[in-house]
Amino acid sequence: WIERNKSLWRYLRDCLKLIFPEAYNKLTNITLPDPLQLLYYPWSGAAINQQMTPNSILQHHQDWKDIHSAPNAVVPYGDYDRGDLVLWQAKILELRPGDALLFMGSLICHGNTKITRGVRNSVNLFTH
Repeated sequence: WIERNKSLWRYLRDCLKLIFPEAYNKLTNITLPDPLQLLYYPWSGAAINQQMTPNSILQHHQDWKDIHSAPNAVVPYGDYDRGDLVLWQAKILELRPGDALLFMGSLICHGNTKITRGVRNSVNLFTH
């Protein structure tokens, strides 16, 4: 799955470089000891939220342990209705499969509205 989505990771990396150049420089200068490597370069971690259904809810939260100068990258996928991303200090965003959002998860409280139909999944890239 990670290998099959390499073009997505490259696209998100390029967006990060264009929109948040200082964060890109900071993240790309992190060195890991051999033989470790970043799977979602330049982000060091990923949360895979799977099988979110109308009975599921993603609690609103803030990613306190993330690097405060680097954004998260969120990519939803699946066949679903609603389940919108709520950025409490900003607004509700309807992200559809194929969309991507870079936002400061360590600074903005976020979560999702209730899914009304189907199954929603998402990938959230971050760096602690």
